[in-house]
Amino acid sequence: MTAKRTSGDPVTLSTLAAVQRFNEAFDRHDVDGVMEAMTRDCVFENTCPPPDGERYAGQDSVRAFWSSSLPLP
Repeated sequence: MTAKRTSGDPVTLSTLAAVQRFNEAFDRHDVDGVMEAMTRDCVFENTCPPPDGERYAGQDSVRAFWSSSLPLP
């Protein structure tokens, strides 16, 4: 995703920049960069395995998931 440069309000521009940083880190398979975008109490809900998926709560749990799921660049 490329953030569209607009003359929007500061909150919107800040949000777009944060999403862009996350997406760029994800595209690089950069677990540290992905985790920098998350709070300590983050939650990730995976849709696999069916039917209910799995839930990961907190930095350690979410980091462990991404570390095992994102292939190294």
